[in-house]
Amino acid sequence: MKNFIFGMVILFIVSCSEKTKQEFLLIGTTNGIENGTYLYLDKISEEKIIDSVKVENNSFRFQTKLSKTPLQVVLRTKDFSHYRFLWLENNRMEFDGTETDFRHANVTGSISENLSQSFSRETGK
Repeated sequence: MKNFIFGMVILFIVSCSEKTKQEFLLIGTTNGIENGTYLYLDKISEEKIIDSVKVENNSFRFQTKLSKTPLQVVLRTKDFSHYRFLWLENNRMEFDGTETDFRHANVTGSISENLSQSFSRETGK
């Protein structure tokens, strides 16, 4: 367990360093979200909308500038009927909610998000 925590701390420190050469991109697939539904990226620390996109054929794409990374956000519909907390980084990220509900979608491409998911599995939260 100590090795796991040590590894998580090291990876988190590495992920906190800004990467200026890469740009943020989040490509997503969902299931059961109606065409024309808007998704919002909210910056949690400031309760501020960063960007929004329209879902078409259960797909969406965010490509916006992030002020700093890693950045914790909530990806949500207007009425919060679908939402998921996640960590963004200046990388190409993928959101796959085709085989699960929106909240438990698999997100790849972010070291911080991977650490968060691993921590949740280890702690049962």
